[in-house]
Amino acid sequence: MRAPNLRKQLAAMSQSEIVDLVMQLCKLARDNEAFVRQHLGDATGVDQALERAKATVRKQLWPDRGLPKLKLNEAKKAISQFQKISRHPSATLELMLYYVELGVKCTREYGDMYGEFYSSMITMFQEVLGRLLESGDPAVVSKLKSRVEACATGSSGIGWGFGDEMTSLYSQWAADLGETDEV
Repeated sequence: MRAPNLRKQLAAMSQSEIVDLVMQLCKLARDNEAFVRQHLGDATGVDQALERAKATVRKQLWPDRGLPKLKLNEAKKAISQFQKISRHPSATLELMLYYVELGVKCTREYGDMYGEFYSSMITMFQEVLGRLLESGDPAVVSKLKSRVEACATGSSGIGWGFGDEMTSLYSQWAADLGETDEV
């Protein structure tokens, strides 16, 4: 059903029918509930959704027990789904940076990874840096800057050009901010 038809059907429903429908959607998936709560001004749902997304990322890159599963698509899917429900770009940036941090930690602990792994980390790091520049919010930049720098310095010396690329991206980002930080 296309959006205009759906809109017409919803407009024809009574308020109590719509409330029942929204409640059913909330029971169907936690992310639906987080989305609705956020739109009603309750941030707890988003905080819980962020923690669930972090758990998914952690399971793939740095699990509490056992070896990393390295299913990067599952980790990135969790980030994408969180981004859809969150109205807070800083929370999405937090999750994206968490992905890169755990990726750097994983390769430091377990050794050289495969090219797709490094490409994924670099792409996500670029996205974080770009969004931080676009945000123009000094508070968000300040909050995440040390973690961003730690990703660049932590990747130093890692093969396949990964460390070099991360360091280069960080240096360019710092220059774009008007800082002279070198890694």
